[in-house]
Amino acid sequence: MRAWCALVLLLAAWAASAGTLPIHSGHVAPGAHAQDDAHAEWRPVSLPDHWGRMRRSGVWTYRIDLGPCPAAPAGCRQAGPTGLAIPRAGSRLELWVNGHLAAAFGSVRDTGPQAGEEHSLHPIWVDISPALLRPQGNELRIVVSGGRGLLPGLSRIYWGPAAEVRPLHLARERVVVGGSVAVAWLSAMFGAAGLTAALAARRSVRPAAWLFTLCAFMWSARELMRLSLDLPGLTFEPRFAGMSLALGFTVLCGALLLLRLLQMHRRWQPPVAAAMGLVGLVLAWAYLGGRADGQRLLQWLQAVQVLATLTAPAAFWHWWRQRNPANAWLAAGCIGISGLGVIDTWRLYLTSDPMGYEHLRLTSYMAIWLLIAISAAAFIRINRAMHLEAVHKQELEREVQAQRVELEALHARERERVAATAVDAERTRIMRDMHDGLGSQLVGLLSTVQSGDYTREELAREVREAIDQLRLTIDTLEPLGDDLSSLLGQLRFRLEPRLRRVGIRLDWQVGELPGGERLGAHGLASLQRLLFEVFSNVIKHARASLVTVYAAHQGWNDANQIVIADDGCGFDPQAAHAGRGLENMRERARQMGARLEITAADGAGTRVSLLIGSPEAA
Repeated sequence: MRAWCALVLLLAAWAASAGTLPIHSGHVAPGAHAQDDAHAEWRPVSLPDHWGRMRRSGVWTYRIDLGPCPAAPAGCRQAGPTGLAIPRAGSRLELWVNGHLAAAFGSVRDTGPQAGEEHSLHPIWVDISPALLRPQGNELRIVVSGGRGLLPGLSRIYWGPAAEVRPLHLARERVVVGGSVAVAWLSAMFGAAGLTAALAARRSVRPAAWLFTLCAFMWSARELMRLSLDLPGLTFEPRFAGMSLALGFTVLCGALLLLRLLQMHRRWQPPVAAAMGLVGLVLAWAYLGGRADGQRLLQWLQAVQVLATLTAPAAFWHWWRQRNPANAWLAAGCIGISGLGVIDTWRLYLTSDPMGYEHLRLTSYMAIWLLIAISAAAFIRINRAMHLEAVHKQELEREVQAQRVELEALHARERERVAATAVDAERTRIMRDMHDGLGSQLVGLLSTVQSGDYTREELAREVREAIDQLRLTIDTLEPLGDDLSSLLGQLRFRLEPRLRRVGIRLDWQVGELPGGERLGAHGLASLQRLLFEVFSNVIKHARASLVTVYAAHQGWNDANQIVIADDGCGFDPQAAHAGRGLENMRERARQMGARLEITAADGAGTRVSLLIGSPEAA
């Protein structure tokens, strides 16, 4: 923005200074002839005079007739400030007015490859003291020295009152210096952004981000070195060589980055890297070692620009094959930097138009144009990737929603199936319990009645057992909850009156029994059936007088233990008649994950221990 504002000021100053006509002609002679004309070989010359186009170097002197003193021909000492503006001159020069030294920019006597500073890149302004002017016949001599191939020569000269000439000089200086400053700052900002992206990006994106960072920082360094070329006391050639190396490596990084963004890096990256690396090595050998002059440097810089222009057809061809905004920006960046380089090379070194020497260099803006084009292409691709990500996210959400609906429907069908299976299993269990319990009891009662060999007490006992079986079956149909103590209490309520009728006393030692929810409904029903079977065996076969029920929770292994012991006659667990009933009890214990232990002996009673919930039981 600063450079554009300065360019507008330059045009305004040019219009304001229309009355100040530039000097287009003079005489030139080889050598330094500031005061002595004895050996001068003067010949006419038209300004601008570009040495690079004329293959000239060394020291030359220009003699220019300024005419009468401006503003006050009758008395120059009473005239206002007078100024001299030179858009471009150098590399080093001295200005003599009427035989007196008015200003010096470097030493014109240093003409070797390591000679002083370079002043041809910035416009020159000289305040002319009124004491040096004559009312009539003022003469200006400019001694210029420079090497071949850089920008030595002399542009047109603007001479007149300082109030009229100074704005023109300031406007051009703002364009030249301000443009380089703006480019340096913008490049540094692009480099900082690229560095941030390189540190935070994924592995696949890091090479492009690092190339972008190097390209931006190298170009910023180039512009800073360019701004320092005319600082006194600094050696010119190493700085100019460093600026050339920065240009070469910036072009290298930019070319590799463009190839990567154009997805052509696998095929073209090795030869481009090799060619650009060779250029960089030759530049380093030639100029850091002091073995070449400006003409050779110019040739290598032109070779770098030619290599840079090779990316433009590739970018254009890629855009033509895949026409989208990102590729259009990349193609515009390649064509833009190539066009700027071609314009500078043509205007400053190749054209026969003398006005090309005063051309404002556009090379400084090449990298900015490239960085802007790459940033725009990257932004478009990132925006497109974010849009695609949002679209994919929406599609994924729709797919997940559809899967959720399908899973809910599947889960509902599964619940219905499980419920139907549970109903069938419960129906099967009830039928089995009716068959094994009440059914078996009624069959036995029927056999007793049919045989006629029974007493009234035996018949009543059989009927009571059938009623107990029916009540037990009904109890299994009611919710048992998850409290084992309640289950045992319900059994006590059902069986204690029956125990008393047969003369058996009950010793009840039951505490809190947590963890019944781990058994589930089927497990609790199996436990109820198993315990009823134990009590039935005691009533039928034990001939006992005391039954002890002990139940407690074992905290050390988070298990519940239930023990039923009687003082009856006992039995032999290995006997054949005891095998079927014991096997049924063990099967029920196995189904609910409990450990069953039966201890019995003839004449020593029976002890049944059930451990529920312990890992050892499983």
